[in-house]
Amino acid sequence: MRYLQLLALCMKSCGFSPHHAWIIQQSTRCNQKLSQYRIASNFRVKPNRHFHKLLAIYFLVVATTAQTALIQVDPVNSSATADGQCGLIEAIENANADSIINPDCSIGTGADIVRLAPGYVYEFNDPYGSSDNALPIISDDIIIQGFDATIRRSVFGKETFRLLEFNGGTHRLSDLTLSGGGSAQPMAGGGAILATNVASLRLDDMQITGNSASGLFAFGGALRLNNSTVEINDSLLQSNRTSSSSPETGGGAIAQFNGLLTVNRSALLNNDANDCGGSRGGGPNTAGTGGALRIEATGVPGAFAIFNDSTIANNQGRFGGGIHLVAIADTGVAGEDVLVQLVRSTLVQNDAEACGGAALGDGMYVQEAAGGSGLVTYGSSIIHGNGRLVNNTIIGVDCSANFPNNTYMSFDGNVLDDQDECPFQFDTFAADYRNIVDPIRVDNHHLPLRNGPAVDFMEANFNCNTMLPDAVGNPRAGGPGMGGDICDAGAIELQYPVDDFSLQTTLAGTGSGSLSSSPGGINCPGTCSASYPVDSVVTLTPTPDSGSVFDGWSGDCIGMGACSVTMDQMRSVTATFNLQPVTLTVLLDTPGGAAGSVVSTPPGINCPGDCQQSYPPGTSITLTATPSPGSQFNLWGGVCSSSSGPVCTTVLNMNGGTTAQFVLVENEPTLRVSVTGPGSITDSTGAINCPGSCSASFPASTDITLTATPDVDASFQNFTGACSGLSCTLQLDDDQQVGGVFLQADGLFIDGFE
Repeated sequence: MRYLQLLALCMKSCGFSPHHAWIIQQSTRCNQKLSQYRIASNFRVKPNRHFHKLLAIYFLVVATTAQTALIQVDPVNSSATADGQCGLIEAIENANADSIINPDCSIGTGADIVRLAPGYVYEFNDPYGSSDNALPIISDDIIIQGFDATIRRSVFGKETFRLLEFNGGTHRLSDLTLSGGGSAQPMAGGGAILATNVASLRLDDMQITGNSASGLFAFGGALRLNNSTVEINDSLLQSNRTSSSSPETGGGAIAQFNGLLTVNRSALLNNDANDCGGSRGGGPNTAGTGGALRIEATGVPGAFAIFNDSTIANNQGRFGGGIHLVAIADTGVAGEDVLVQLVRSTLVQNDAEACGGAALGDGMYVQEAAGGSGLVTYGSSIIHGNGRLVNNTIIGVDCSANFPNNTYMSFDGNVLDDQDECPFQFDTFAADYRNIVDPIRVDNHHLPLRNGPAVDFMEANFNCNTMLPDAVGNPRAGGPGMGGDICDAGAIELQYPVDDFSLQTTLAGTGSGSLSSSPGGINCPGTCSASYPVDSVVTLTPTPDSGSVFDGWSGDCIGMGACSVTMDQMRSVTATFNLQPVTLTVLLDTPGGAAGSVVSTPPGINCPGDCQQSYPPGTSITLTATPSPGSQFNLWGGVCSSSSGPVCTTVLNMNGGTTAQFVLVENEPTLRVSVTGPGSITDSTGAINCPGSCSASFPASTDITLTATPDVDASFQNFTGACSGLSCTLQLDDDQQVGGVFLQADGLFIDGFE
């Protein structure tokens, strides 16, 4: 680890600036602290040959040229030329060329300012020309001022394309939403933004949501950063994703290759590089890593990412549910090839999903190989509760690496899980992250609990600069009654109402019901939120409507028991009411010893045995009747009475029943008839007419009369077999055979006499 590099990072994270007269004094303070770390941590130190480059990065002053044009973009999506409306594509073309390519827009003259129409949605159905982007590749210095506008790819577009690409230059975007952008093979990634060799890209007050990257080069669902210096301030990166079957891809929100990334007062939420169930748009074949950030070094000067006062939560990746550091080659950097620093930040509820394979590092994973080295440092941060909730217990690992003792380092003041693998120094611990922060986010961040270990944590003061606000603009060490000049760990400095907290209730489920509170205030539906004095106890009572049942609590109450919440912070409770289940009953009718069974789809009935089951109202149920050997299915009764055959499908909206009747298979003996000579034999039922139809089966004990009819010039002689003589009547109890003999007329002469 480069000692002076850590010094520079410490100064950056503390908010120090070359414009502060006392920077040397504060640098010395960091220097002393780092010396302590160096001695106490048994940490490897490498000689620094690139300190002048680090100073250039951290003390960079971007000078803006005096030649700056303001290009006002009209609220239009058309890029038609010479129509009197300045479209966004036309504005970018002018700014790129520093000329007046499009007469509808102002001329570009240098570091241009492109100002969008306030609140307007610039939607694109097709990419620009033959490119992969909605807009022309931006290479000239540019500032895009959004004024709450949106740039997005239309859901009706036939092609997948990203929104913006920057190649070189210095740029700034502010107050803008980027959504719906996509990168698909053979594109290189970055669903919203691809930045390559950019000297400075600054994103302020941005909403970057719902972007994606897929295929062989699925790097960065929202941003792919190549050899660039990027700063993200006061922004939200949410619900972006990568989708690839390769674990060598990923970065649900950001994929960074080399360069410097600084994230201040921002939130990376619900991004994923590996969503096994597909509930967030992935699927069982995804295998990407780094749910929020995948950072990799491929050359000098390496890759660095710094998070200050930020939240990384509810992201998913195969390796590194929150962050994946990839140091798989010695890039020649003197020190760590990849470094991530968390200061006054919160890393919770991230999850490494395996999808049938290996998964490592629910919070963070450092992968080192072939001489590459990576490091995560953290100070005054909350790193806890990463993993999967199983039986109300978090199962997961916050910090994981090939060589965990060498790849993580505490800068003090952190709140950690002492059962996990995150190394610690002057830190504190908690058994459950739900004892540290509210699991329900407010303003996209998790508030620290009033009585939790993150609040007024003395060791957090080392990394706390009271001149900088927290993630939502609250002053540090400024919570009323919260310890005065003592700072909190994590992204949020707790501020709470002096007199009361709000309780929010929600009704959910397929049924209906109501909630009331004691003391009063909530009568939901109607009044579903109310405020209560600090530390008061509120009890909620559910009342299901007719035809519904109460099916449990979620939020700050869990399960089926009583719900009482202590108002030591804002609270949220959901009551679920589902429709009253309806019951289907199956009866078997088996006269004379017949037998059979009935099973249901969906499962529940397997009769005999389990002949009754409850289902949600409106469930479509299929019953299948199967006779036992020697029996046969006869008919249905009840709710299946209109069905023929052994399968019945019915929709159950109320309690009901059905009867399945099975009967014994009857013995049906066969009568076979043969004819000798010119004539025919028929039976009284019409089943036999021999020759032709000479056999038939009949129910047992059927009385059969056979009639012999000779042809012309012939006569009937007699019956044979089961009958004899000139007539034949028999009761058929088993198989029988009867023959008939007929003679021609010339056969009646004997010895030449008539």
